[in-house]
Amino acid sequence: MFWELLKCMIRGKTISYASYIKKKNTKTENDLELKLAKLLENYEIDPSELLNSEIKILENELVQHREKIVTGIMARAKARWVAEGEKCTNYFCNLEKRNYNEKIIPKLIKDNGEEIFNQSEILEEQKSFYEKLYSSTNPILHQEHKNLFFDENNPFIRKLSDEQRLQAEGNLNTNECLKTLKNMKNSTSMSLL
Repeated sequence: MFWELLKCMIRGKTISYASYIKKKNTKTENDLELKLAKLLENYEIDPSELLNSEIKILENELVQHREKIVTGIMARAKARWVAEGEKCTNYFCNLEKRNYNEKIIPKLIKDNGEEIFNQSEILEEQKSFYEKLYSSTNPILHQEHKNLFFDENNPFIRKLSDEQRLQAEGNLNTNECLKTLKNMKNSTSMSLL
């Protein structure tokens, strides 16, 4: 009982500390980027050797800070290369980028047909959409929304070819099941319903 309580307390403190460190590192990086942007603006207006040296110093600090972040990325990825000593930072950065890109919406079409790409605008539009959706007693999904989503030319919905459609019909055979099982990652379990 004591051991479980101790582990729970340690976990709580660890999460709190990690959150604090993450916020501190993010603030540090943002501050460095802002200072660097201001110095670059000033350098474009009035190039001087003093500004140039300050820019180099800030760029060096930013590079060192980002190297620390890359080390954290490698630890979080838990990839085989870290255990074996290889530090392929490009792999880990691409892995993080892919995971991030899977979480975002790259483009949104507003009701008036305007396309937006800016993430903050997309988030605002999502927020207003869901506020309207959950506060309204009448559905706001009109026929035009349905037509836009189910349009044959919608680039976000991949259509099956006739061959793929025919192949997907019918019962699964043993070879298809075996192929799927072989393509699964090791050390994962599949729940059967």
